[in-house]
Amino acid sequence: MQTQHGRDLVAGGALVVFGASFAGYAATNFKLGSFAQMGPGMFPLVVGATVVALGTALLLTTVLRTWQRSAASEGPEPERADWRTLVIVVLSIAVFALLVRRFGMAPAVVGLVLVSSFASRELPLPKMLALAAGLAVMGWAIFIVMLGLPIKLLAWPL
Repeated sequence: MQTQHGRDLVAGGALVVFGASFAGYAATNFKLGSFAQMGPGMFPLVVGATVVALGTALLLTTVLRTWQRSAASEGPEPERADWRTLVIVVLSIAVFALLVRRFGMAPAVVGLVLVSSFASRELPLPKMLALAAGLAVMGWAIFIVMLGLPIKLLAWPL
């Protein structure tokens, strides 16, 4: 399937970029220490390097698989990227970031779900609202009750 190859290439590239950024930030802003006495930057550096390695492996296997299939036969044209969905998902994350401090976690989660649900043309409004309410309750239970994070559930600015 040609579209899966394109998705794997994008995913592998994203993993390499984000992993390298994460590892680079950890290496430049935190003390690494040694493996015997690890500093606060050692774990993020190792995690970032692992993500880079996994992204590179995904890229290489995808390129080799595509190369073998293209050498065997000509396949259909690859499907174009769905930029609309990508923009909507990134916009929904920005909506969450803008709403969480000012209005609290519950309205931010509802805003995130409502905006991101426009990426799918198949989700009806009642299911969208049920999903938003369910995720807001789960977020409250996990982050506020269980983990005790100092996040307000509702905070209306005056």
